[in-house]
Amino acid sequence: MNVLSAIILLTSCLTATPPALQPVAPEQTATVSGYDFSRCVCCGGWIFSMENTRYLGNHIEGWELAPDHSKIIMNGDTIPFPFDVAMDFNHEEGNCAESRITIQTIELVKD
Repeated sequence: MNVLSAIILLTSCLTATPPALQPVAPEQTATVSGYDFSRCVCCGGWIFSMENTRYLGNHIEGWELAPDHSKIIMNGDTIPFPFDVAMDFNHEEGNCAESRITIQTIELVKD
């Protein structure tokens, strides 16, 4: 019975339809709070928060996680977490992807 339960649990994610997501207006402001190690070891991604919702985003060219994981190195500048950005993005499609986004454009919000 345990094996059957495990199979049902594992395959339910593969067959579930993600909930409908609201369209996102262009140039949303988000807070980047850290690095998403769950994406994959070599390609990684970033953790964004918008309107009390957490999203996992893709790798961004020019961004590098600092060795102590408390900040990023962005085009030569060191920026500590958390920090704000303005961005356009799309929700990813597919299995269990309701919190994953693909960044189209992004820029640092300067205080």
